Amino acid sequence: MANERQAILNGSFDERKAFLQEQGSLIALAVDRLIQQLSLPGNVTLAGWSLGIAFLLAVFCSLNELPRGVQQTLKDNVRAFVILDPGTYPLGISLAEDNTHFVDDNISLEKTILEFHKFTTRIQISRRE
Repeated sequence: MANERQAILNGSFDERKAFLQEQGSLIALAVDRLIQQLSLPGNVTLAGWSLGIAFLLAVFCSLNELPRGVQQTLKDNVRAFVILDPGTYPLGISLAEDNTHFVDDNISLEKTILEFHKFTTRIQISRRE
């Protein structure tokens, strides 16, 4: 798309949709190449965090538009899509005034950090085993 910023800020629905489809396809193509070039072990997880889930959803929505070979590589290797602490806007959900952003006061900050660390380093730990 010639002017991405313009499409995002002032574009029509169709222009914004085309932009997100293109971004989703580009990310999917990048994942395909990473899987091949790094010989990843066939248990890839794609994750989106907060407003970044818009691009994760764009990847998901672009899958049928990808070349068959790329579709097959992703089908054989991607095991999960993780939506972590989603921003509500990309999901089309209004933000309630009393929204707590998925905070659980029953879990200590130290445990939250430990669990987040385990989540974000899972792939590295799996590759070492």
